[in-house]
Amino acid sequence: MPFVVDESTEHALISIFTVLLPYYEKTQPDNNLIIKEFLAKEQTYKEKLLYLTIRGSMYRLDKQMETLTVLFTNEQTKGKFFSDNDFGLIVDCCLRELESKNTARSRTQIMKVLSLILDNAAWMNNNMSRIPEFNQKLELIVTHEDEENAFTVKERE
Repeated sequence: MPFVVDESTEHALISIFTVLLPYYEKTQPDNNLIIKEFLAKEQTYKEKLLYLTIRGSMYRLDKQMETLTVLFTNEQTKGKFFSDNDFGLIVDCCLRELESKNTARSRTQIMKVLSLILDNAAWMNNNMSRIPEFNQKLELIVTHEDEENAFTVKERE
């Protein structure tokens, strides 16, 4: 991205990458061009991904979450791309977005990301104090869902 000078164009490019990354992971997992690009400039892309994730549904939240899922599970990036602090930021964002009106697809992707973070033993050991907050927030969300934005069967699983 050496020729891109304005931030909105950068965000648009990152948004395109977040749509393409899961596709490449499905079609050519051993040669995912987007992951190669992300690893070449890891810090830059990590910061941009986190920034767009924090922005929420404005930048296709479902695709942001799907991209995070790939980065958490891909052998090249698993446990290396994001730090514990990044996980904490992502958890905060996910919990906030679960309380917002999002599509069922976005909520499902959010739950996948949260599940992967909760499966991370190192993060869990350092953040056990957050589990009651996490459980309470999820319980409130499910208990107070309204019919207009009810969780789908897939989300409840």
